[in-house]
Amino acid sequence: MTGRLVADVGGTQARFAIVLPNGQITRRINYRTQDFPSFSAALSRYRAESAVARGVISEAAVAGAGPLQDGAIKLTNAPWVLKLDVLKRLMGVQRAAILNDLAAAAHALPLIGPDQRRTLHPGAHYPGDAQLIVGLGTGLGMAILQPLPGGRYLARGTELGHSGCLPLALARRAEAETWSLEYWICGKGLARIYRQLAGEELPPEEVAAADSLQARRARQLFAEATAAVLRDAALTAGAFGGISLIGSVSHALADDLAAAMEQVLAGPHPMRDLVRELSVALILHRDPGLMGLAALPLG
Repeated sequence: MTGRLVADVGGTQARFAIVLPNGQITRRINYRTQDFPSFSAALSRYRAESAVARGVISEAAVAGAGPLQDGAIKLTNAPWVLKLDVLKRLMGVQRAAILNDLAAAAHALPLIGPDQRRTLHPGAHYPGDAQLIVGLGTGLGMAILQPLPGGRYLARGTELGHSGCLPLALARRAEAETWSLEYWICGKGLARIYRQLAGEELPPEEVAAADSLQARRARQLFAEATAAVLRDAALTAGAFGGISLIGSVSHALADDLAAAMEQVLAGPHPMRDLVRELSVALILHRDPGLMGLAALPLG
């Protein structure tokens, strides 16, 4: 048996699997990124626990949550560094790829059917236009999927999540001298909003589940700000083919985000007719990053 090793590495989790020649994804194992000092250490654990011998792997594709520069990614929210030449040496392969994690997930979008999506805002469908995929979890990542002639696609990772165009209501609340969208629009951002409203600390997962007035208000403010950020990102990227959300915070706050999308996208705006037609969906597939890496053409 030969196969492709795929790994989707984020600030919280590192997901590993093997893709068989028939496209089946097998031997999935998830690790906490903080439990390992480096990618190579996590890879060694994966090899041991999945019983993958060196000769079994014929090629590799790895995605990381950070900007891709000169064949390398330094994770934004963890100390790992991923390098293409090191990846090839570790795997013992010649065919390999390294890319931004949201770009990897973008490659999965054409493969995800309606039964694996939850509509948060029912806009128009323009299959020939670019799409925006947004990872809302430990951080805020975005990528653009552009259809090309012949049924092909070009996926490009971006750093829109670290731009500075925050809604003024949140910009005035910023506690740091420097900040970007990700300061507020991520799991820790939800906890920051709650702390400002309630005057106490709660982990983001507890804010997402709590029924107190302050928690509900924090989720509402977070969701409305997120909706505005996604609207503006789609306009910036020209992504009128729709917005897809992945990530733990997207799933935890799906109801709040759906309500906010209806309010924000239908609200006053210079391009209101265009904005209110933006379709927004939550991706229900558990591993869109691995799915995209499995489908990624190499060579």
